[in-house]
Amino acid sequence: MWPFPSKKSASFLGVDLGAGGIKLVELENVGGKAKLRTYGFTDELTPVRAKFSAGEDPLPVVKEQARRLAIVVKQAKAVSKMAVASLPASMVFSAIITIPKVAKKEFQEVVNREVSKLIPFPLDEAMLDTRQIPLTDGGDKRVAERVEQLLVTATRKNVVQVYSDIFTGAGLTLDSLETESFALIRALVGKDQNAQVIVDIGAERTNFLVVDRGVPRIDRSIELGGRNFDLVLAKALGVSVEEVGPLKIDLAESAQHDPNHAGFFSLLENSVSPILKEIQYAMEVFADQNLVEERRPDRIILTGGSALIPHLAAYIEKTYNLKTVIGDPWTRVTAPAPLKPVLQQIGPRFSVAIGLAMRNVV
Repeated sequence: MWPFPSKKSASFLGVDLGAGGIKLVELENVGGKAKLRTYGFTDELTPVRAKFSAGEDPLPVVKEQARRLAIVVKQAKAVSKMAVASLPASMVFSAIITIPKVAKKEFQEVVNREVSKLIPFPLDEAMLDTRQIPLTDGGDKRVAERVEQLLVTATRKNVVQVYSDIFTGAGLTLDSLETESFALIRALVGKDQNAQVIVDIGAERTNFLVVDRGVPRIDRSIELGGRNFDLVLAKALGVSVEEVGPLKIDLAESAQHDPNHAGFFSLLENSVSPILKEIQYAMEVFADQNLVEERRPDRIILTGGSALIPHLAAYIEKTYNLKTVIGDPWTRVTAPAPLKPVLQQIGPRFSVAIGLAMRNVV
């Protein structure tokens, strides 16, 4: 999406600088398929989500994050120095715009005029990426003859510079930056052309993505994630937030044998409610966007660290009468058989990192 000049590499790192820590995956192309070389992570809370407001010095954030990233690279024994990274949804503006078909020389002017009305920062401070979206697949082609739809993605130039400096400081070369949404699509959807909803429940935020024909049509985010669930559990169990981790594992294991939504899940049911509302809203907005044919998601994919909450997938599936699964980002990656049980357990946390590493190897 936002490429940097780089050299060829036999393998690539996918690096997710998430709020809950760093996740790193190194993949290589073997016989046209992605093969796992190594992976690593840290649970240290990341400072990279700092707001890059005018006058704020990003250097402390850059140095600290570069230090942590270098440690993860070393511990994972990664070979490649070429990395693909993602920008979190909170730092990216994304929208679908519909413009009249114009001559090629007028195209960028029309796009800039429309985008300037939407983005929350000056156009001259933005880095833009535009992708055309198919309007029809056998529907009313008269609409497609008059207008075209574009996916517009924008971020601030200074944010891109900060990420570039982090990777340089860690001794890596940043090959490209892209949004988390494209990484998730690559890891969890692949070439499937059906409409689907991806719900990525991270540490601080939950992202909602409606994908249709491999394109993110809806991309929303709310400030609710795993830490909110930990606070709820800590209060309900009468323990500190630091003590929730081990207890959560024990409760989750026992809840796997609970056929009802009692016990563990009942403690979180109210906290999960905003996620359900956002899923509904995202599907409604997606339905309104379809100009020439009716499209409806055929499944919901859960990912992120809290995707494995017992009964969550079943609860969402029952609510919307829509198949709901926990995404497996390792499906398109070959890995040693002895590692598979561990990889399955950590998979939801690594979806973004895996999708990033796959960008240049498949």
